[in-house]
Amino acid sequence: HGNVASYGGTIVKLEDKPSQFDVEVEFYKKAAETHDPLERFMPHLIRVNEYTSPRELTLSDATLLCSDNPDAVSLMDVKLGVRSFRSDAANKPEPSYYNKYASFVLNLVPSRASQVWESMPGVGSRDGPKSLALGKLGKKDYLTFRDATTTSLKYGYRLTGLRHGDYRVTQAESRNIETQEQFFEKVEHFLSTPYGFNLPVANSFLNQLIEIQNACVDSKMFEEYEMVGSSLLFVYCGDTAAIQWIDFANSMKRPCEDHNGIMLGIQNLIKCFSTLIEKMS
Repeated sequence: HGNVASYGGTIVKLEDKPSQFDVEVEFYKKAAETHDPLERFMPHLIRVNEYTSPRELTLSDATLLCSDNPDAVSLMDVKLGVRSFRSDAANKPEPSYYNKYASFVLNLVPSRASQVWESMPGVGSRDGPKSLALGKLGKKDYLTFRDATTTSLKYGYRLTGLRHGDYRVTQAESRNIETQEQFFEKVEHFLSTPYGFNLPVANSFLNQLIEIQNACVDSKMFEEYEMVGSSLLFVYCGDTAAIQWIDFANSMKRPCEDHNGIMLGIQNLIKCFSTLIEKMS
């Protein structure tokens, strides 16, 4: 990310949008002050510099498992949630979102858009919402459409990037992962070594996912906050592995009955790793 830099064991996030910076700082401070169960899986809050321009949020760097050789660290970023927008987002049909939609569907295979609209809750028509024929689209409808072209809407997670040796999945490439089977294939590549599948790391990730699931059950913050756009960062080097929960710039304290499907995403990730471990054992 352009607003994130690594300095000697820390990550410095620079303020982009002031409101989102304040939200993320508040989330980290709340977790630390209350010793919430989620804090165990988050980067450590080191300091907040309110006097620089832009302001700076300094956190521990989860990627430094192999400080002597950073390039040896394998990383996988998985976005949690069934939607990429807050539940109170407006949905007034506007030409601007129609234009974004028209540009987005150019990258889809023919007939894919009709299939997505037909599968979407609240739409169920191959022609999409009625506003579409008028050259307008609501923010919720547009973003839900985008989410439905990935694994987010159905499974509560989506891959956003991966680095493992020379193997890469870019953010743009990850947008083409539409099925759980495609995701499993990427994870299998992520855990491959010259000697075969890395079972110790796979088991470590599985155990940590179960612990994260349990932390969510015990967490007061998970109950009180709507978490949008947060990710699980899977990190390993050799047989050392860790998962860090990151990106809380859109985690607002507000009622959210479905918790943005985050528990669904975690449970499906547990199934993914369990399936791969059984396959490779």
